Amino acid sequence: MVKTRLTAEEFFALPLERGELVDGEVREERPPKPEHGRIAGEVFFRIRLWLEETRLGVAGVEGGFVLRRDPDRVRSP
Repeated sequence: MVKTRLTAEEFFALPLERGELVDGEVREERPPKPEHGRIAGEVFFRIRLWLEETRLGVAGVEGGFVLRRDPDRVRSP
């Protein structure tokens, strides 16, 4: 059986709660532990304050990041 590699766009259209795309293949991911959420929140808060002061960009909490194309790789925080 031949596996079909997904593109980042196909991956984002999937109804997944947690997962990443590694070289075109979906990998399920465990939910983060509470400590991870606390640390991520603190980092986001500090970056957002700095961005508001400097007006150099915007920050977001969640999202997938396309790191590579062909085969596609998408990582999430």
